[in-house]
Amino acid sequence: MAQHLYLTASKVILLLIIVCACVWLLGTHKVAALSLPELYTHQCQVEGSTGNKAFNVYVPTNWQAAKFGRALCHDALKGTPYQSVTVSWQPRESITSQAILTQHFDALWIREHALSGLTPDWTHSYRTLVPLPSYPVYLFSHAPTLTLDYASLAGLRFGLLSDSKSFSGYLALMDKLNQLGVSLPADKTQFYPSRQAMVNAFIAGELDAISSAGFTPELAQWPKAQKRVLTHHAPMGNWYSRTTLTKTTECALIEAVGLYTDAITNATHQPFTMPPCTL
Repeated sequence: MAQHLYLTASKVILLLIIVCACVWLLGTHKVAALSLPELYTHQCQVEGSTGNKAFNVYVPTNWQAAKFGRALCHDALKGTPYQSVTVSWQPRESITSQAILTQHFDALWIREHALSGLTPDWTHSYRTLVPLPSYPVYLFSHAPTLTLDYASLAGLRFGLLSDSKSFSGYLALMDKLNQLGVSLPADKTQFYPSRQAMVNAFIAGELDAISSAGFTPELAQWPKAQKRVLTHHAPMGNWYSRTTLTKTTECALIEAVGLYTDAITNATHQPFTMPPCTL
């Protein structure tokens, strides 16, 4: 009898210990904040739509993407059969051959070699709408004077775009650093989902140097002594439209693309005008 009571008491005590341990663990455990994925699209409804068609556009950067979408919805496509507009700037590697073959996008701003890499016969699906010029890419720094050599660049805190196919935000800088034998330690390298986020961090002094074109307002007047040309001829890509797009819609699209005219002029340091479109 005594042994039975002893066993029962032991089980009760053990159970209480387990319960107390669980309560303590639950009280001290911290739940990590949920990290939501970056939003890669801007959507809007077309004013005065006469149909239910969706208009899909791809651009390589989120810079002015929302403004471009609004230009399509409120002006360029107003009163057309298009009911909605989606402007996408998802990572370039997420664009598949199937998206090109099925003409998922009504228009794209992309480099020709990227299209050719997706499908050699891309001309069956898309045609060149607006050819764009090449542009220079700079290394911007906070240093009073900047030189492109190992001694000046080694040890700096660099910012790069997460998009490893971005010529101005990744490839041009990595190519130069590799030429000079400059490594990028993990604790001195930050990757950013958008160009504006990278530029903001640089302006705030969180980074020592970044590469970019000079079209963003914060970098357009950057001191000459604190920037150096990485390349004079970075490919800007072209605007392409779906081969089945009507001429009226193409002209409306060119009108909206005109939003980028000043940025292209600033980036290339040459006057740029959109080609005329006649019905």
